Amino acid sequence: MPDKNLTDWVDKTTKLARSNEAQFLCFNVGECAPLFAINVFKVLEVVTRGKHKIEHVVNCHPYVEGMINHRAGIIPVVNIARWLGEDAGGDNKLVVCEFNKIPVAFLTSREAIIERRNWNEIYESSYLKETGKIVGLIKRQKDEETTLIYILDVEALLDEVFPANSKASQAAVDVNFRIINNKYILVAEDSPVARKHIRSGLESVGISNFTIFNNGQELLDYLEKADIDNIGLIITDLEMPETSGFVVTKKVKEDSRTRHIPILIHSSMSGENNIREAMDLGADGFIAKTNIPEFVKQVDKFVLRNTWNNRWKRRKQCPYRLFQVIGAFSFKIYIRKNWL
Repeated sequence: MPDKNLTDWVDKTTKLARSNEAQFLCFNVGECAPLFAINVFKVLEVVTRGKHKIEHVVNCHPYVEGMINHRAGIIPVVNIARWLGEDAGGDNKLVVCEFNKIPVAFLTSREAIIERRNWNEIYESSYLKETGKIVGLIKRQKDEETTLIYILDVEALLDEVFPANSKASQAAVDVNFRIINNKYILVAEDSPVARKHIRSGLESVGISNFTIFNNGQELLDYLEKADIDNIGLIITDLEMPETSGFVVTKKVKEDSRTRHIPILIHSSMSGENNIREAMDLGADGFIAKTNIPEFVKQVDKFVLRNTWNNRWKRRKQCPYRLFQVIGAFSFKIYIRKNWL
């Protein structure tokens, strides 16, 4: 019998995903710094710094404070204040997270708060995106005062602090491997760094007929007027401003025009609950971000499957078309013999 609290949490998570909502863990990284946020689905726990001794690591990245021995393993501690260029102070909290199945802890200050928002309440800023650190804004109203909370681009952080991971992943792709794809691939991704990796991954195997949208709503708007027969695959992130990948999956699979299009989820929210929820909504596959060899393998699988489905569909139509031709020819002969 599952724990009731766990069951209730999973139910709430499911409702949030299906209703285009999310919860964000918001925290400070310095005494005077604003609030920053990450999706709670990525958070394992928040603990006081004193519970885990941070061991210094020789020759590590300047933003890495050290390592801690945690139940999730020996994991690195990243000083977010340094990465953001903020003055550190009161670093007494560790936010332990999991991204792409890799645990990492963030050094923060003061108590964290939870903010719940619909994805269409998340604001985008092209100016802030150019910094390479922020992907969205949350407006918080308190005591008749509006403050801004900045949603961190975690993909950018991990790519900068642990560049060896993405470089090794890119190097693992077979340079001689090519995917033959005659149909269009649509991609929804809000992180500039993730878009760069997706573009690199697709182009590395010879795919050029794809379009990348900044969020899920842009992709859905495109589908409304697109020639559906020319679309072979949809790749989507889960957490995006305006419309999440959960909702993109739900709407595509509920529409009779588009439900046949395979959907590949490409997300750093790689926890079991997120994967299960995406698959329940109709997703055809799930791949953690930065794993480019597996990403290419998944794309190849769905492109190949779609190609064979189209061939089989045409073959099934052939007898019917042949019957139409033979029937029309026979009818003409009958008319000539009996009526002309």
